[in-house]
Formats: sequence, structure tokens, C-alpha cells
Amino acid sequence: MSLRWQSSSVKTIEHYMLIELDDMQSKLQSLIGEIQTSVDAISTASSQISSGNIDLSQRTEQQASSLQETAASMEQVASTVKNNTQHTGEANQLAHTASRSASHGGRKSLCSSGQNARADRKFREDQRYCQPD
Repeated sequence: MSLRWQSSSVKTIEHYMLIELDDMQSKLQSLIGEIQTSVDAISTASSQISSGNIDLSQRTEQQASSLQETAASMEQVASTVKNNTQHTGEANQLAHTASRSASHGGRKSLCSSGQNARADRKFREDQRYCQPD
């Protein structure tokens, strides 16, 4: 009887172990499937992040280029303003000089007109003395 009991008991244990191994195999397959799904999701997210980084890098480079162009334009504007300021100062000086010259020339002209009138009278007087009676 003890051999019989042992024999049936071994079969029961083997059967129980097979059931447990089968259950463990199902759980491992399920776990591997979940891990594979997670790996796929991580791979997809990594690709999206990489793509986003490349896009961000390109936009950053474009912005840097635009800023360089803006800085160059601002330098040109500053240079133009400086030149205009200098030319305005020179034009102001020339206008002031022309105004002084015109004012001085007007006085000279008046002076010359007066001198011309006196010289004309003197010439006529001299002419009277030189004419025979």
C-alpha cells in the first residue's frame, strides 16, 4: 500500500507541477508581451523626442541666423544715423557760413553802392573842370 500511495502521490505532484509550470509559462509570455509593448512605446516616444529635438535645433539655428541679420541691419542703421548726423552738422555749418557771407556781402554791396555814387559825382566834377568853356 505504501508503494501505491507513493505512486499516486508522485503522479499528483507531477500533475500539480505541470499545471504550475504551464501557469508560469502563460504568465511569463504575458509579461514578455507587456515588456515588448512598453519597449515599442518607449521606442516610439524616443523617436518623437529625437524628431522634436532636430526640429527645435533647426528653428534655433534659423533664429540665430535671423538675429545675426538683424544685428547687421542695426549696425548699418546706426552707421547711417551717424553719417546723417555728421552731414547735418556740416550742412548747418555751411548754412551758417553762407548766411554770414550773404550778410557781409550785402553790407559790402551797400558800401560799394555808396562808394560808387561818390566816385560818380567826383568823376562828373572832374569832367567839368576838364571841359573847355
